Amino acid sequence: MHATRSLCRGVSLSAAIALSGVVLGTAACGREEAPPELPVRAIKWERVSGTASGEQRVISGIVTAVSDTKLAFEVGGTVQDVLVDIGDQVEADQVLVRLDREPFQLTVADAEAELSKIIALQQSARADFERTKALFEAQVASRQEYDRAEALRDARDSQVEAAQARRNLAQRDLRRSVLKAPFGGSISVREVEPAMEVGGGQVVLEMDSGESGLRVEVQMPETLIARVKQGDPVEVTFPGFADTREGEAPRHAAVVSEVGTRAGAGNAFPVRANLTEPPQGLRPGMTAEAFFTLARAADGVTSRAGLLIPMTAALAEADARFSVFVFDKASSTVKKKPIRTGGIRDNDIAVLEGLEGGEIIATAGVSFLRDGQEVTLLDERLIRTRR
Repeated sequence: MHATRSLCRGVSLSAAIALSGVVLGTAACGREEAPPELPVRAIKWERVSGTASGEQRVISGIVTAVSDTKLAFEVGGTVQDVLVDIGDQVEADQVLVRLDREPFQLTVADAEAELSKIIALQQSARADFERTKALFEAQVASRQEYDRAEALRDARDSQVEAAQARRNLAQRDLRRSVLKAPFGGSISVREVEPAMEVGGGQVVLEMDSGESGLRVEVQMPETLIARVKQGDPVEVTFPGFADTREGEAPRHAAVVSEVGTRAGAGNAFPVRANLTEPPQGLRPGMTAEAFFTLARAADGVTSRAGLLIPMTAALAEADARFSVFVFDKASSTVKKKPIRTGGIRDNDIAVLEGLEGGEIIATAGVSFLRDGQEVTLLDERLIRTRR
């Protein structure tokens, strides 16, 4: 005890602190400290797709029916009955809207009366012609009388034809006062109410076909339109069908069916892709994201087969090598994998070895990740899509 006290008196405070540290460190040498646990990080990610011979672009679009139409009356009038509403399922030739038919019925009656009058005059003119013809042949009537009777008969015949045409048009207008469904489907837009005055050609309803299928329509930038053609395969996702637990929506196959030849707003061209098998519950008007694999011109990078990944996904290693972190769904961890690159194109790196299509890789903050670290995927809808 006295020796210890003497020792403590003989050293300074700083030396004593250092000595205690040595003692504690020596005591701790007998056991290994567990490495600190890495925090669970939420990572931005991307599914590997697209090859170095094809650049992938994701463009937002909207679901539409392959066959859809705007319905309008060919004649104007006052709306009497509206028999459908938005969302109603209708069959072909089903009555949708009726106009007040009375004005059309009166027009038909007037045309028929006029026709009857002209037919009576026609019959009289024909009878006169036959009599005049007989007298002319008997050399009792003059040639002038014969020609006048013949001209009157021909004029009455023409008047009858004109009256019949007016009657037929009046009957047609009467039939067109009833608007029917051109095919089976559903009502998507209603812009008409009873007692409204509508003009010929004014759109009153819009409907989508229930049998023609669904498609996705996007606006393709003018810089890319030359690299899209009919028959190109497209993958489509629908944010409304995303798995909220994993933040991703399943992909569905589609085929480019139409490529616009005239630019619209923003110098973009309409491109439509028909869905091969639309998911159950998909409806026109829903949003979609279409994944286009666009052909590239051959160059030093794209002429070599490989996959494209963002530059931010590559982790620089020694000797000019690179690695990526691949997400393992089973363990919710990232695995560090070396890759062999084939060059840079735009903001992408061509990967020649080390990755497979469909794998999920981290695309940001890779320098802060460690092999085997537990992570979660950020909601796909929160990630800004690369264009």
